[in-house]
Amino acid sequence: MRKRLNYANVTATVALFFAMTGGAFAAKHYLINSTKQINPKVLKKLKGNRGPVGKTGKEGAPGKAGASGQQGAQGAQGPPGPFVANLPSGQTLRGNYAGRAFGKAGQNMQIPITFAFPLARAPTTHYIVFGEAAPSECPGTAAEPQATPGNLCVYESEAAINATTIRVFDPIGGGNNEANRFGAGVAAAAVAEGDFRVRGSWAVTAP
Repeated sequence: MRKRLNYANVTATVALFFAMTGGAFAAKHYLINSTKQINPKVLKKLKGNRGPVGKTGKEGAPGKAGASGQQGAQGAQGPPGPFVANLPSGQTLRGNYAGRAFGKAGQNMQIPITFAFPLARAPTTHYIVFGEAAPSECPGTAAEPQATPGNLCVYESEAAINATTIRVFDPIGGGNNEANRFGAGVAAAAVAEGDFRVRGSWAVTAP
């Protein structure tokens, strides 16, 4: 019976009741209000119980990804960066050196070392023979070359072969144990006739 109870059935029932009992009863018990409509309080009592909540439908599958948008126009090229005139103070450059030659005893060999950026002034040079302790200005190793500011440290990575009088020199001024603000050189001489070689790494730090 509850399933068939609706607004139309209730209205028809109330109307039939009015016809049988007369309008006086309806007015007396406030079934009908001043607008000749069924009193809301009466309708509230005549409502049936709330039905069960319907089941939620399954969520649909996500749609396909849209096509990629067109690539935007290339932006204007920015201005060129400033050219480094001198290596900034405290910055370090590193590199390798290696030389091999065949000659008679006393034959010289020279290996260039060029800094990628010039220094404000020439550094103090240090040549660290393989197996010997490095000075405090050169706290690194051949595998990890280091130099304190204002110093060039040249490390042997292995003992020199058939070579002697190995030194750092200035390619411009020619002075031994010197460098210039653009780089330096490593010089060696053969002990005896035959193959002779030196190799290693270096580090220079701007003053």
